[in-house]
Amino acid sequence: MLLSPNSLTARPFCTTRPSIRLSREIYRIIREQRKLRARRGEIVGSATAQFAAAEDLSANSSVMRGEQSNSSILFGTQYFLKIFRKLEEGINPDVEITRFLTERAKFPNVPAFAGTLEYRSGKNTVVLALIQAAIPNEGDAWSLRSIPSAVITSAFCPVKLT
Repeated sequence: MLLSPNSLTARPFCTTRPSIRLSREIYRIIREQRKLRARRGEIVGSATAQFAAAEDLSANSSVMRGEQSNSSILFGTQYFLKIFRKLEEGINPDVEITRFLTERAKFPNVPAFAGTLEYRSGKNTVVLALIQAAIPNEGDAWSLRSIPSAVITSAFCPVKLT
């Protein structure tokens, strides 16, 4: 892990695939909502009540393969941990959108938000990792071309748009 004491903006956090040991520890920090002291701040795990109360799957993890912009770890079949490689201070759109759709909109067609791992120093916050419900892969957008648009619309927009 690389953390710059001067600036975390656009710095790599995890430049290669994380070890299973590191992945399990990140999972536990988030789930147990622990705070770890850092040289110039703290690393904070935050979890939803549902994730904090769920079965501990930290021993059942596998690092996802393939070219990705982030490091991804699957815990059982229930949770997906995304470790961000490029860090930026401030709001993380991935976290904010997922959290809003899960907690406020109660939108069922996105992977549910479960928690985050953040670095906090003074008024600055940087999201290091996001954990959310895992959803089985059913293909990619190219395979949707053969599905009628009415089916796609009903799957992604359960309410009628006017």
